[in-house]
Amino acid sequence: MYYEEYGGIIKTLPFSPMDIDENDALIALGVSPNPLFTLPTIFEKLKSSGIKSASYVREEYAHSSYSEHMFRGSNIVPYHNLSDAFNKMKKDNANFIQIYIDYLDTAEHLYGPYSTEV
Repeated sequence: MYYEEYGGIIKTLPFSPMDIDENDALIALGVSPNPLFTLPTIFEKLKSSGIKSASYVREEYAHSSYSEHMFRGSNIVPYHNLSDAFNKMKKDNANFIQIYIDYLDTAEHLYGPYSTEV
């Protein structure tokens, strides 16, 4: 997508220029991701209603600019693998828990969310 604040085309999820394969490379260049994330998240809405939420995200992605914005209002919990995530969830006292499973997301993008492969 063309990002006016950068003056060029970017990859939004890793928040990087098209020619750089590094997460948050635009932040290192002094470009803010804030204009991309102006709407309140579901987690902010839950929080304003007194509902505590937790977002489980693999440790590689847990504190990227994308995750920090998409999961605003939620306690972001990094996990190493699914076993680690489920063990942490057992001890979590959040009222609403969601987990991001990256390889499932990749398969859905590749095959489609309702495909037999997924």
